[in-house]
Amino acid sequence: MKEQNEYHHDDKPINNKGVINVRKLAALDIVFHGMKMIMVEFLAAVLVCAGLAVLLLFFISSHTLSNTLLGLYFLGVALNYLPLLSYALLIRTRDQAANVAERELKDVDHYGRRYSLQSILLILIPYALALLALSQLAARRSHS
Repeated sequence: MKEQNEYHHDDKPINNKGVINVRKLAALDIVFHGMKMIMVEFLAAVLVCAGLAVLLLFFISSHTLSNTLLGLYFLGVALNYLPLLSYALLIRTRDQAANVAERELKDVDHYGRRYSLQSILLILIPYALALLALSQLAARRSHS
């Protein structure tokens, strides 16, 4: 079991391009909405969107361009929720989440608006949040 200090890295709340930190987004959601609610939300989003994608891409008899594009869209949204679900599983408790997002919680008005707006946009743009999470993970590993 990881110690609480391992969850508090020196992640900047926002990188130099003003983009949200996906790990901290999951932590803030846990702090504000509770672990159970967030786990249900993230897991349901992954399962429902992935299910719709599979249905549209493989089980609808009319393979039209619109069905294919809609299926790829839902697949992208499902993939956007995977990093959030993964971080929520790693964080595990509201206290650990508060530790991860400590800096953002000190200025909720500023960071809350930024994280809210960007997270909505990034979740709805297929593959965007997933790619952002991968790039942030790679950057964090290269700095370690």
